[in-house]
Amino acid sequence: MIGICIEAGMTCPHCDSSVPLNALVSSIRCPGCGDDLKLSLDNWKSILEEAIKSSPSCDEGEGSSLSIFSEYKFGVLYGRLTPRYDDTKDTIQEDLLLAAIDKGVVMNPVTDTPTVIRRIPKQYAEEFRGVIALVGEDASLLPGDKAGQPVKEGASRPVAFQCPCCSGSLIIDGKERTVICSFCDTQVYLPDDLWRTLHPVKKKKRWFLLFDEMQRPVEWAREVYSAVQDDRGNFYFALETDYGESTILVSTGPDRLLRWKRDDLDINPVTTRGYAKIALTGDNRLLVACADRPKLFIVSTEDGTTIDVVDEPEGKGEARNTYFSMIGTFDFGVFPDNTLLLYRICNSKDEYGPFYELQRFDLEGNLLQLWDPASEKLSFFEKIRKFFSSRILPYSITDMKDFPVGARETDIRITIGTDGSVYLLSFNRLAKLKPSGRILYSIELPCHYTTGRAAANGTGEAFVVGHREDDRIEILGISADGAEVTAAVGSKVDGGPLEEAGQITLSPDGVFNLIGYDGYWGEYAAAR
Repeated sequence: MIGICIEAGMTCPHCDSSVPLNALVSSIRCPGCGDDLKLSLDNWKSILEEAIKSSPSCDEGEGSSLSIFSEYKFGVLYGRLTPRYDDTKDTIQEDLLLAAIDKGVVMNPVTDTPTVIRRIPKQYAEEFRGVIALVGEDASLLPGDKAGQPVKEGASRPVAFQCPCCSGSLIIDGKERTVICSFCDTQVYLPDDLWRTLHPVKKKKRWFLLFDEMQRPVEWAREVYSAVQDDRGNFYFALETDYGESTILVSTGPDRLLRWKRDDLDINPVTTRGYAKIALTGDNRLLVACADRPKLFIVSTEDGTTIDVVDEPEGKGEARNTYFSMIGTFDFGVFPDNTLLLYRICNSKDEYGPFYELQRFDLEGNLLQLWDPASEKLSFFEKIRKFFSSRILPYSITDMKDFPVGARETDIRITIGTDGSVYLLSFNRLAKLKPSGRILYSIELPCHYTTGRAAANGTGEAFVVGHREDDRIEILGISADGAEVTAAVGSKVDGGPLEEAGQITLSPDGVFNLIGYDGYWGEYAAAR
């Protein structure tokens, strides 16, 4: 749980006076002209949304500012900062805050001075999920016993004022800037000095959001490098940070609430093709790697802790295809026996350019035989064909023969099904291979290009995100034998129309999850 500091203000659209926003309220009175300025939920979203999104990734005491121009002009300073007492500015311990939420104030144990605390009002709670309480607001701005009651401004005691028209004595309470003289029925506009006496000018003050990141649906502002989903419905993402300089590893539950987060793994890309990739083992461990770094991280799916790290061997030779390394590995998948299939660039090249090899390793970094001959008995002639096919590197997956060892194509994405079938996806082409390496099909899909990996179900069907030339996006379903390609989405579950999506996952209940740039996450039911 963290504190998010807010210091906000606005400009009155009627008199251009500065109006401090020292509490989360639905209206506030301008100290200059006395008008009540209504603050909608959308207004508060524009004020608080960026602070809530950005502050958890900041260091303590780090923050930023922004200006917002809408129906009002807002200025906001925000940052990650533990809540403070109003009088001493000392930090307030978390246990004291939690114990005081329902009391309305948290007392400074040294000075016995109260600081206001309250639960976030119901009308804001759904929009600002994760905000547990508001701390240090201006008490004079807060509603009474009932939430949503009109804002009560603090004011001085009523004062006597002489009517400028008839000299009658008027008692002014400061509720209105214009009053009616009870003697001569004249409208009297209160002078600035009197108005400021009744309504002392307030300065902006800092107040705080007590924020629990675990109670807020996960959001992101940039790319999703990679996404997978386990058989319990939990999600795992490798996310680009706001400035694109690092990678965050995140897990959510089916409810999209944060389970855990890692931002300290050495998976930050250096090149444009070095972004992080993730995959799940058959025993629910998460594998994480970056094509610009040699290490493969084995991470617990339960809490994100590092279980093991597979690294390049010491004293490695120059021939990259003879030893384990994730450098130059454009994608990888995991077989049901927890061995790895890598698609990686080799040092060798010919007149046609570099080679990209398929290689198989165990989780200790040992090089294994690429295809599993025990999974399918091969005839004598098939063994001969397998030998010679290993000497041929096709240009793309549509040119692949049985038992391929690589290709010259860079953009190949790997998915391995629960039965060990291998799906290779590139641009608008999809190949499916048996665990033995025999090709089941290699087809061109009815789309301009695809994004992300393919998703596969337990019956051998594959699903991909296809982009047509008219910018229409579809989830394409490919039958187990590759003979039939259809539109796979039947209806929206949650997420609206299909949008630009970089990744697709398939839930255990058959729901597609499309995940893409700037927090896009849509759920779609399969067509029946």
